[in-house]
Amino acid sequence: MAQRFFLLMLSALFALTACSEESMEPATTSATFDVTVSIISTARAFPASGVFNTPEGATDPAPIFPGESYAVTFDAPPGARLSFATMMVQSNDFFYAPAEEGIALFDDSGNPVSGDVTDQIMLWDAGTEADQEPGVGADQAPRQSGANTGAPDSDNTVRLAADTFGNLPAVSAVIKATLTANSTTNFTLRISNVSDGSTLSTSAGSVAVPMAPGVYVVHSAPSPLFTAGSPAQNGL
Repeated sequence: MAQRFFLLMLSALFALTACSEESMEPATTSATFDVTVSIISTARAFPASGVFNTPEGATDPAPIFPGESYAVTFDAPPGARLSFATMMVQSNDFFYAPAEEGIALFDDSGNPVSGDVTDQIMLWDAGTEADQEPGVGADQAPRQSGANTGAPDSDNTVRLAADTFGNLPAVSAVIKATLTANSTTNFTLRISNVSDGSTLSTSAGSVAVPMAPGVYVVHSAPSPLFTAGSPAQNGL
């Protein structure tokens, strides 16, 4: 896993805010890892933004494992959309996010949206590090010897993740995202890990798929976090 993916994706959060256990390895093994946050980007104005980094019921920031969730509550003006990104930990630089235009928070009649929005989430490749087999790669967070150990990606653009090794699980087998409209302008986003120990089949066995702390932003213009086909902005 490229540390820069985390550093700069999460730095986007700080740019925005400036303006307004189940094992992930087979049952006989376990792993721990750290995520570092760095503030390095230019301030931009959005109605709301933030980070989700602490699992519900926990007191400290951590990835979410099977059965765990992140939840964030935010305000949004009529017509606004929601974008977020959370990393697939068993990868070099894949992340779950909606398309760059985001998820509509209001329907065509102006009513706030509630419900399951998982079908609007895709798995993306940040283009920051060469891909290794998901769940096995030596430069992925659970196994890497240090930050930024992976080779650069020959294609440094953000694009949909390719199933090069034939083992990527369906998005809906890993993540569930729901929106709850608490009022006409207040919402709660809940991101749940629905994977289990057999979700990701690898050449070394089957593992669950933890997800990393991430960022969200409420916006009207598209592409607040990334632009498909371009190098990762804000260092996604």
